[in-house]
Amino acid sequence: MIEFGNIAHGEEIAKAAGFSLNPVHDMIITRSEHGELYGGVVLYDYTKKSISMHVAGFVPNWINRDILWATFFFPFRELGCASIFCQIRSNSTHARRFVEKIGFRIEAIINEVFPDADLVVYRMYGKDCPWMNIRPRGITFGGNNGR
Repeated sequence: MIEFGNIAHGEEIAKAAGFSLNPVHDMIITRSEHGELYGGVVLYDYTKKSISMHVAGFVPNWINRDILWATFFFPFRELGCASIFCQIRSNSTHARRFVEKIGFRIEAIINEVFPDADLVVYRMYGKDCPWMNIRPRGITFGGNNGR
């Protein structure tokens, strides 16, 4: 199940990713099954042109087409963002491989941000997003579409 705005889930993602959740301004999109949080994203620092994202997964293979679609449809189509940023420690090789695999590219490397690592800033442009044209399988939309 894909959920929007579950603050408890946002707090778990924040804890895993090492940031402070602001439930008033941050946007939370998660996937859970049978009450177990599988993973999700917290979108933050919305500028009306871009937004930043933190990601955390808690079970293997947590990411599916529904969470991918929701994660990118919301900022690119609903909010009208041109790009999404991810900021990752240079020594977080697993996280870096993950964001590169889903389509983010290195925008900048900022040296000496952490005692043990640099900061790698990744960016994905909406026009280059490979997930906008997939069809979610488990997301239903309200209204009288099936009259």
